[in-house]
Parts: sequence; C-alpha cells; structure tokens
Amino acid sequence: MNEEEVLLGKIKTQFEESLSKKGFLTKEDLDKAVAARMKAFEGLDLDQLKQFTDPDKGITAILKKQGEAITALAEGVKGKSDENPFKVALDAKLKDAEKIFHDRSSNQEIRLNVKAAAVMTTTNGVTGHSTLPDALIESFSEAAFVPKRQAREYVYDLANVTTVDEVEQYKIWLEEGSEEGAFAVVAEGGLKPLVSTSLVRNYSTVRKVAGKYVVTEEFAKFRRNAYNIIQRIIQQKMLRDKAGILTTSLLGDAASYVSSALDGQYPAEQVTDYHAIAAVAAQIEALGFVPDMLILNPEDKWRIGMLQGSNGQFFLNIPSIDPTGAPRLMGFQVRTSTKIPVGEFILGESGLWEIEQEPITVRMGYGVTVTGGTSNGGGNVTDVQPDFDHNRFRVIVEQFFHNYIASNNDGSFVHGEFDAIKELVTAEEEEIE
Repeated sequence: MNEEEVLLGKIKTQFEESLSKKGFLTKEDLDKAVAARMKAFEGLDLDQLKQFTDPDKGITAILKKQGEAITALAEGVKGKSDENPFKVALDAKLKDAEKIFHDRSSNQEIRLNVKAAAVMTTTNGVTGHSTLPDALIESFSEAAFVPKRQAREYVYDLANVTTVDEVEQYKIWLEEGSEEGAFAVVAEGGLKPLVSTSLVRNYSTVRKVAGKYVVTEEFAKFRRNAYNIIQRIIQQKMLRDKAGILTTSLLGDAASYVSSALDGQYPAEQVTDYHAIAAVAAQIEALGFVPDMLILNPEDKWRIGMLQGSNGQFFLNIPSIDPTGAPRLMGFQVRTSTKIPVGEFILGESGLWEIEQEPITVRMGYGVTVTGGTSNGGGNVTDVQPDFDHNRFRVIVEQFFHNYIASNNDGSFVHGEFDAIKELVTAEEEEIE
C-alpha cells in the first residue's frame, strides 16, 4: 500500500468517526456520506492530502468546505443524535410563548397540548367603532376595560364549594343507612332490646369542563393589553359555562313539591305567592331540613314585593333588608338570577349540595387546524394547517370537579312553580261552603 492510499484511508476513518457522531448510524447511510465527502480529494497531490490528516486542521477544514453538502444529507437521513433539532426549536418557541402568556396566577400551569380551535388574530381580535374620528390619533387616552354585564350565577350561593389542589377520579363517602330496634326503659333483670344500624357507601365521578382558543403570535405580541383582557374573559366564560352545567345538575337533584299541610286550605282570592313559598318550606321542614335561601327571577322578586292586601297595604316593607345588607323575604335570604325562569323558584337549605374542584388549569402548545371531515371520520379533509408553520399557538383552559348531594340530604331543596303550587293550596269551592 503506497503513502497516498494510507493518507486517504486515514481521511476516510476521520470522516466515518465524525459522521457517525452526527447521526449517520447505518452502514448504508455512512458509506453514502463518506463517498460524497471523499470526492473532494480527487486530483489532490500527496502534500495536499497530508494537510487533511492533521488532527487540528484536517476534519475542521473539510467539514467547513463540505458544510452545505453535509446539511443536505443530514436532512435526508433519519439518524439518531443527542438532541432532536425539531424538539430544540419547539422548546424555544414554547419559551417565547410562555413569556407572552406572563400573567397567569400561581395556581395555574403551562403544559404542551395539541388540539384544534378557531384563531384570534390582529384583524379579528380587536375591532373598532365604525365612526372613529379622524383626529383620534392626535389626542386620546385609554379608559378601563368595560365587560358585558352577565347574569348572576346562584348555584355557588346554594352549594358548599371547596377548592383543593387535586381531585381524584372518584369521591366516596359513607352515609347513615337504615336502623332497626329502639332503646327502651328496662326493668331490673329485664331483657335489653336489640338495636342495629348500617352504613351505605356512595360515590361521585369526576367531571371536567374545558375549552380552547388559538392565537397568532402577532396578536399576543402587538396587542398585549387586548390579549391579557381576552385571557381573563375566556377564564370567566369558562366559570359561567361551568355554572350553567352545575345548574343543570342542581335542578336534576332538586326535589319537586309533593304536598304539605297547606294543601287545599285557602280560598282562591286569598292565595298569593307567599302561600306557594310557605307550602314548599313546610314540605322541606317536615323532612328535618331548615330552608334558609330563596332564589328568584328578579321580576318575581319585585312582583311579590308589590303584593297588597284588600286595604291597599303592602304585605312587606319595601325593601326588606337584613342587618348584613342582604334582601330577605319571609325570613329567607333572597338571591336573584335571570337563570331562574319567571314564575319559578328554588327554596332550600344552603350548603348541603357539594362542589369540590381544582384550580383552573391553563395548557399551552402547538397543534393543527383541520378543515373538512367530521369527528367520526366521515367526509374529506380539505386542509390541514400546523400552528408552528403559521406562527400561532393554542391554549386549553380546563377544570376538574365533583358535584353531588348525599342521598340522606335529598329533599333539602325544592324547585317549584308558583302557579302549580298555588293551585294545590287552593281549597275547592265545596269545601269552603
């Protein structure tokens, strides 16, 4: 073997070691990469080849010379390296997104997630009034943000709400079951009566309320104040929508009016909404509960407040306010909400319907937006847009929670209709005669 062949062998070995470190692990890929690099030495004389065997200059020089070719081959080969280039770029992007999403509270977190959602951009994220004056740019100041007025959510007033660090999939508890026998006075030497009781295990399954939104990085970067406001609005919307879900569950757990000692006792011309409320209170108290909260539509609150006797005197002082400043009706705390339909009400003992929840979780990441197709796989997908390629990111807002009422507390609150209950407490005309 002549000196030229020895030098070429050394150069080839150096290339193999260098390229192996860069991820060309299979023999086929390695041979292909080395062959491409060795073309650079065709036609070189012996002195030039000796320069490339210098450990301090050789490989560095050749890699610089062949940098573009190495990059092209590396992109076409699926090698294994210490760090995934895509992961490095994605992590860097997420760090930038986290800096943008800077006003999250301490009980929230950032996680990677991939979901699809609508997109908020600098074009549709903030819209202007159609008649803004031309001179606006010359002199203006910015006032405080003005939110929409939302309906009052009453479910949190009636329920007992507990926030914990983390909820489990199931919430279990023990309830008092049936009992047999009774204690009695026993004479000396007499037989003591047998007494027994039992426990019943009950459980609740976790639920999750969640939503998502997609934002362009330009919107988050150039509309910082607007984006911060939108984050708060979306979190508040999640809480309102969750309250609507809880209200549906609450109404499902509420008892109906069945009967009380007030049924059929009053002439039709004397029956008022007070009689309906009193009849429901009587039913609740007959079960051993103590009703303390009345929830009405505001229209019904004022209609009842305007009720007058035959002499024109109001039944109640207007307004009727307790020392804490809360309105009261017939001794009950009053909560008003447009979520209660006109003509209906809820009366019950507060604090027995349970809500256990985690803090709100915010998760940020990249995903894809799919156009066309359906969730069950039908139809044709017409477009797929990755967030990373379109300079945007998405945010997931969610909360895990339990809501339940123990079986032994069934009947502690009642959902009723004024007209239906008033009919039940109205006496038949024959009975009046």
